[in-house]
Amino acid sequence: MASSKANDFPRNWLDREVKIEQNDDDLFESSGSEPSTSLATGLRDGLSSETTPTPQDNGSSPPNEQEEVTFVPGSSQRTRVTDKLGRGVYMHGGYTYRRERTMKKLPGFITCRCIFRECAARARVNEDNCKGFVVRQHNHEPDFTKQTIRQARDALEAQARAVGNGIAATDAVRVIRSTLGDDVFPKANSEEAYLRAFERARKRARQEEGNEVREEAALEPIVSEANFGQGSGSMASSDENNLLENWLDREVKIEQNDDDLFESSGSEPSTSLATALKDVLSSETVPTPQDNGPLDEQEEVTFVPGSSKRTRVTDKLGRGVYMYGGYTYRRERTMKKLPGFITCRCIFRECAARARVNEDNCKGFVVKQHNHEPDFNDQSIRQARDALEAQARAVGNGLGATDAVRVIRSTLGDDVLSAASSEKAYLRAFQRGRKRARQEVNNEVREEAVFSSSEPIVSEEFREVDFGQGPERFLLTEINKDDSKMAVFMSTFGKTLLERSRNISICEASTSSPHLFVISAYLDNLSLPAAYCIYSKKSPDVYRTALDAVNAELACNKKPLSIIADLERNVTNAASMVWPLATIGLSTYRLGTEVFSKIQSNADLLWRYNTNEEDRALMDSLQYLAFVPLTDLYHTFCTLWDSTDEMEDLFTWFFTSYIGRYFVPKQPFVDLQPGWISDSIIRDQILSKHRADPSFSPREWNLYGREKQLINNSMKQGFSRSMTSDSTIFLDIIRSEEVFSRELFNENCLAKPCYVEKDLWSVVEQYDEKSEDPVQYLKELASIYPRALDLGEINGVFKQTRKKTAEQQLHKYRKSKGCIP
Repeated sequence: MASSKANDFPRNWLDREVKIEQNDDDLFESSGSEPSTSLATGLRDGLSSETTPTPQDNGSSPPNEQEEVTFVPGSSQRTRVTDKLGRGVYMHGGYTYRRERTMKKLPGFITCRCIFRECAARARVNEDNCKGFVVRQHNHEPDFTKQTIRQARDALEAQARAVGNGIAATDAVRVIRSTLGDDVFPKANSEEAYLRAFERARKRARQEEGNEVREEAALEPIVSEANFGQGSGSMASSDENNLLENWLDREVKIEQNDDDLFESSGSEPSTSLATALKDVLSSETVPTPQDNGPLDEQEEVTFVPGSSKRTRVTDKLGRGVYMYGGYTYRRERTMKKLPGFITCRCIFRECAARARVNEDNCKGFVVKQHNHEPDFNDQSIRQARDALEAQARAVGNGLGATDAVRVIRSTLGDDVLSAASSEKAYLRAFQRGRKRARQEVNNEVREEAVFSSSEPIVSEEFREVDFGQGPERFLLTEINKDDSKMAVFMSTFGKTLLERSRNISICEASTSSPHLFVISAYLDNLSLPAAYCIYSKKSPDVYRTALDAVNAELACNKKPLSIIADLERNVTNAASMVWPLATIGLSTYRLGTEVFSKIQSNADLLWRYNTNEEDRALMDSLQYLAFVPLTDLYHTFCTLWDSTDEMEDLFTWFFTSYIGRYFVPKQPFVDLQPGWISDSIIRDQILSKHRADPSFSPREWNLYGREKQLINNSMKQGFSRSMTSDSTIFLDIIRSEEVFSRELFNENCLAKPCYVEKDLWSVVEQYDEKSEDPVQYLKELASIYPRALDLGEINGVFKQTRKKTAEQQLHKYRKSKGCIP
């Protein structure tokens, strides 16, 4: 164990280990209750070489501030169980100092502070020779026994790592404890505690040795150049956005016979299409128990790549999972020690199986075994769905959808076909894939037309626009770079809205390319678009630049006081930097859409959501935890969970993403108390596995106490559905939305959203009375404020108000105070 590396133990422990290892043959000859002679001699010689601190040797009072002293290094409780044994604290004069930070002005020195928080004593120590100075005095008495006990624990840890077995554990513990003085012995731990520490250290040493052996074994077949050169080429190509090579081959075969593909439109598929697809699908090796049986952990195998549900509908088709032996592994993370490799885990959460896969040639190793039976039908079904998606993207029209689906299903065996989806489900998937392909093409054309040219992205007609009162500046700022382009629009009308409202919302209006987000002002029960930003690439600088441009136009005393943003960390960070005095919250509507997206990803939950009214109300209630006080949030969440049946995945995801462990009280719930079952599940199963902080803390999205501001009501956004439609001219949409915002302001007669808001207030104000049954309280909120009420329906309410006569509108306009023409 002795070496000159920084991670090795201190020199005094290394000397002690050398003395012990010289008598390794005699260490374990005696296994009785008395320690062996050689072990006692070795350990006592090592420990006696250390000077036991005493008041006479160390001085009962600290040395002068400028007097150089020698510190004794030791381990803290954390560093003792790591490779930093013997480091972490420095001791002198009965005081112990913990490492704080490296000093910039004194190279090689570190500052240390006393381990007692109430003490302001500091020390400066040279890490090379452990010499330094005490620069502040202590406010407590020294403890001369701690140094001896700390050194004994370090010696025990070092001895446990050096000894290969535990036969001499009792002997080593007794020898170390016999070196403690009479004044130190009563304050030390018992012999049983030392034995447990010895066994734990020995177990850690074995684990470290096993990890090194496993890593060396895994590296051996990787180092040879032949393994890298003999890849099967089953992954797509060097371009990350291309499809798999086998799917591309399939498309080429089909396109060669395009003239014959759709000649037959009857119930039977055409001959050319059947031949093309059958040839490609037959080239795939169907997994069988004989061919794919589990292998030894260190045997190199070839994995078959495939798509997960999420990657299949993106440009990452054919990637996301790796299959072998009837088991499917999901990508987890990139390995730092093995470049080019990734770690994958079994798709079943209860299974601890892992695999290491080379992304270039899809070869790797299974490093842990499964605890469930293999499913040999999953690979065939997954490949068929990927082939269907690739074919749907390649075909320009939907005339051959039925033929393609029937050919793909005909390649599946009877046992696989019984587990696969129906023909109608495959047809729907085909049509969705074809629609996605058209949208991608349109997005590429739009982005190329708007952003690829070197000319300014905003033409002259949009820089100054006439909204009925003469031309006025509409373009606020513009950035035209090769890698990033953006433009911010705001009229005088939008500036006045923001200054009058002081309550704004920032929301994403288009997730396609080019991107668009809107800054809306909440005024007179209306959420009116005031500023717009169109940009090519998402980055933190985009939001900061746009908000800075808007902020520069506002008066100093008219800055926003309250901001509601989407569930986007870049937006909240930029808003907090531009308007540090504003209160920033998150949109409850966006929280509801995230919950519904999670429901859609689970087929069982989605079926229950669509067929069971009670289950739908319980699922919709999750987003209305925003209207529960933070002090009651955890109890209400557990009570809501207890009232559900088989929704562990949904509630576990919500807890880890939006609540977190900091809101779990120290004391568990009493048995039979509402929510006690979910509380026990969280403490026993979730907290032990998920130690990371939530994506968004409840303090960010909780709105109890500020529900009357309700700029969070993103369903009342003024922009219409054309913002998210597949339009080809974004600038025309922005100009039309500005006109639409002015019309809404002038009409100012939105009855339904106003009533919805008042009903919501009335329920929240009665929380103290309804807190005894929190589940019913959440259901009542969900019934008033349903998730299904989206932007399109609210826009329909807006359009209905325009049916009023011109005289009524004029009367309403004159009656309102402070209207902006």
